[in-house]
Amino acid sequence: MKLSKQQLKRIIRQERRKLQESGDIYPRPQHPMIANADADIRNQRIDVIADTLCDSTGLTPDVCGRVAEYILAQLEEKGLC
Repeated sequence: MKLSKQQLKRIIRQERRKLQESGDIYPRPQHPMIANADADIRNQRIDVIADTLCDSTGLTPDVCGRVAEYILAQLEEKGLC
């Protein structure tokens, strides 16, 4: 059976849609440099929050760091960061 380009494209779109709906398509892995940049930004945010907490509360730096990580995790969970 011979397929035209349009028929082939339609079949590919249909199959891709089926895969996406079933959840069988995995996102492309992220480039390591991008992943590292995201981690750097996250660490900078934690540092800013921790510094602010330490300056305003007088808590020890390790406690401020743990609290800052918790705060940032909560913000990320709610989609605010």
